[in-house]
Amino acid sequence: MRVRATSSRPSPVHFVRGQCYASVIPGDGVAEQVITTGISQFLSLYNAALIGRLVLTWFPNPPEAIVTPLSTICDPYLNLFRGIIPPLGGTIDLSPILAFVVLDLFTNSANALPCELAKTTEEGDKGRKTTRR
Repeated sequence: MRVRATSSRPSPVHFVRGQCYASVIPGDGVAEQVITTGISQFLSLYNAALIGRLVLTWFPNPPEAIVTPLSTICDPYLNLFRGIIPPLGGTIDLSPILAFVVLDLFTNSANALPCELAKTTEEGDKGRKTTRR
């Protein structure tokens, strides 16, 4: 089953088992659920680790047993953005804001992996076949 559009671009929608999926990992199996849930949970835990790392920078003498593992995990990711946004006045570091925006983009993309689209309609915007929910 194929969707024909009037434009020359290929359709990003793929049909699997009679259903229209917009996911990178199509299907309704257990493997899809494990992979997508695992990615989503990992990104949520990494977000929590980043928050913990940033909160600990506010304290003058945080416990080394907590700071060292969090620094090892979080600093390589944060250093990517510290090179883009330098600290203001030498003390205020705004690069974690961009780091959280990018991490949120990844998290939203991971949450959209198993999303399912509705069946196509015959008429859409501007005479092209589109999918509507």
